[in-house]
Amino acid sequence: MLINEYFMLVNEALILVNEKILLMNEDILLIHEYFLLVNEFLILVNEDILLIDEYFLLVNEALILVNEDILLINDINLTMIDHDRLFKELLTTFFWEFLELFLPEITTYLERDTICFIDKEVFTDVTAGEKYETDILVKARFRGQESFFLVHLEHQAYYEEDFDLRMYRYFARLYEKYGLVRLVTRIVSTFKFLDRVNSQDIGFNFLGFHVKQYKVGKNNSGKNGHGKKLGFKTLIKPSDKAIKKHYDDIARIIDNHKSAPQEALISKLNPVIRGWVNYYSTVVSKEIFSKLGRLVYLKLKRWGKRRHSKKSGSWVANKYWHTVGGENWVFAATENGEVTVKLFKHSQKEIVRHVKVKGDASPFNGNLKYWSARKGNHPLVPKKIATLLKKQKGKCAHCGLYFREDDLIEIDHIIPKSVSGKDIYDNLQALHRHCHHVKTATDNSYDRHKSDTETNVMW
Repeated sequence: MLINEYFMLVNEALILVNEKILLMNEDILLIHEYFLLVNEFLILVNEDILLIDEYFLLVNEALILVNEDILLINDINLTMIDHDRLFKELLTTFFWEFLELFLPEITTYLERDTICFIDKEVFTDVTAGEKYETDILVKARFRGQESFFLVHLEHQAYYEEDFDLRMYRYFARLYEKYGLVRLVTRIVSTFKFLDRVNSQDIGFNFLGFHVKQYKVGKNNSGKNGHGKKLGFKTLIKPSDKAIKKHYDDIARIIDNHKSAPQEALISKLNPVIRGWVNYYSTVVSKEIFSKLGRLVYLKLKRWGKRRHSKKSGSWVANKYWHTVGGENWVFAATENGEVTVKLFKHSQKEIVRHVKVKGDASPFNGNLKYWSARKGNHPLVPKKIATLLKKQKGKCAHCGLYFREDDLIEIDHIIPKSVSGKDIYDNLQALHRHCHHVKTATDNSYDRHKSDTETNVMW
């Protein structure tokens, strides 16, 4: 009996030991899972560290780009032209001419020899706490009294209600300091809201042009120097005064040639019309050209009807207006059925927009080819070469490369004169000297006749 009990106790002990071992195995499994989780966590931490490293690399690259942009901005600021300073210097140099253009009535009473420019003044507005700087301050005798002129120019993209008051404060400070006579101020604006002022008062005239800013939608709006849309667009057109004067000149010529031949009338009108449209061909003039063409037609129609008062309108039209080169209603003189001379129409002139001068370009830096190609009339360049350079946009007609400053340029006849080529602009081209040699050898005109190359001009 004792032995049986002993074995039973041993058996229970072994069972407890087995249970203990099972519990230990479970603990080991839990510990293993724990280490697996720790390992996964460390892997995630490493991935986060890699992402952080990539982030700092991107931040570093961004800072490098920012530094490069700052350097570029500094370079731009160093090379940027101070237009405000240059304009003030120009205005100071040609102050009298400025008055003659914008305030001609003042020059009658202003003593030119007494004009004196005063150093720039800075005034503080005590009530608003703002500083105002005068732009150009001129002291002179006006109507026998010591007076001063304040010229202030600023660009505004909005209507300022208190602009007149702000200008008055300028004069108040000047009067307080110098005790000079304060005159009426002329304020000129290129843009105001149409519901505030008469639209006829907007803009200003200058050298026959009318400068005005028109309120437009966002898609057609002009932009400031920072690319921000302003809500208006600046258009330059021929002024009403210039249009009326031009038409009056044409009407006077027609009236003075009531009994003159048609050829004589056309020879007088063409230079006037061609010169006027050339002057205004770089601005918004297309509609005005068409309108003037219509008015000239009506005036010439009355001119023809007066000469043949007993003839019908169709008879007069057939006599003085013809079809030339597919174009109908051309006022032209004929002889034996051939057109001898025709009237230059306003609408014939193409509108060519003004191209801004390069920032580093100057007529005084020796870059004659740039200016001759741009303007076609540089005073130091032969007229024929300048005209061809402008026509060819500064490129050689043979190789297509731009002319360099030290290149030798020669004029070539496209069709050699030795084979009946004409000495007209349509048959001329500007070439490099070496390109000219190649072209001459190719068209076999080198040994034909000296006249093929005697008109060449080297420059």
